[in-house]
This record gives sequence, C-alpha cells and structure tokens, in this order.
Amino acid sequence: MNLPQTDKEQAACAFDAAPEHPAPLTKKYVKDIMRRLKYGYHHIYALIETLPEDDFAIVRRYSYRDYTEETRGYVFQPYSLKGFYAGAASFHVRDEFYILFGGGRLCNESETSVKNIETLYDRYLIDRCEEAIRRNDPIRITPSLAKQYGLTRSDALVVRKRLDAINTAIVTRLQKQYDDLKGLACIRK
Repeated sequence: MNLPQTDKEQAACAFDAAPEHPAPLTKKYVKDIMRRLKYGYHHIYALIETLPEDDFAIVRRYSYRDYTEETRGYVFQPYSLKGFYAGAASFHVRDEFYILFGGGRLCNESETSVKNIETLYDRYLIDRCEEAIRRNDPIRITPSLAKQYGLTRSDALVVRKRLDAINTAIVTRLQKQYDDLKGLACIRK
C-alpha cells in the first residue's frame, strides 16, 4: 500500500469546520471502532492487529500538540494498530486521524463503520488470495496460521469459509480468462 505523503494527499481528508461536514476521526472514535471489531468481529481485529503499517495504518493527519507555523498542525504519522495504542496517551484529544486498509481510506466518523472496515477486509483478503493463487500457493487456514493470528475456533471457521469462497471465485475467474484466451486464433500455435 502506498501511503500518501504530499500536502495535497494529506489534505484529501481535510474538512472545513462547517457543520455539514462529517466529524473527523479522533483517538476516542478509533478506539471505539477497534473495540467493536475486537468483541464483535474478532477475526477482522485479529488480522489488523498483526499487520504492518504498509497493510493497515491509522494515520495521524493533524496534531494539536505539534502545531508550528510551517506545518500548521498537519502531520503524516502512520501507526500500526499496536503502535497507535502504544502512542495513544500522547495524542491530543482533538488530534485527527484516518485509516488506510485494503486499498481504501476512511477519513471521518460517518464513513468509518464496522461494515466499511469489513468491506476493506474483504478487499484485502481478495488481493492476498489472488497473489497467492498466482504463485500456486492458495491461502488456507491451518492450525498454525490460526494460532499466529490469534484466531479462536469460531474465528477460524469464519475465515476458512470466506477464504474458500474467495479462492473458488478467483480460480473460476482465472479459468474463464484462460479459456477465453485459448479460443483466440492469434494465441493458438
């Protein structure tokens, strides 16, 4: 995942102070949504808890404590989930964040929901599964993999079912593409 670093990209999540704009993500809101994932969608929480910043990041985009004339408070500080919790005590209550996951960006409270994180989780799994299938090494839940990610038995069942469906869909799509290509006269030798 390419993390944005330019002022223009950082400002992509900026909102005016006007009331019609959604509330920015604060550390309290991020902690609340992560708590909902941990206790209601543990299989998703378990994955993002282990991911590095390149795959899942909570990015501090505005810091009330680090305001200078030069930065005007805008910062670019990505954190893994563990890093976010480790640094949470030092964040100002009004610092602003956004979440990067599965190629998507969640910038405010109205779009940062469990449902939207679940959608990004699916996108992340689909991308990883396709990469693995193209290496001829499909991702499957094994006991050691479940242990590595801290999955409970019920988590592992949920993830196994989802991975099986994703892998089947990818293989079906790739087989269709292959069959279509085989039918092209310019491909036949």
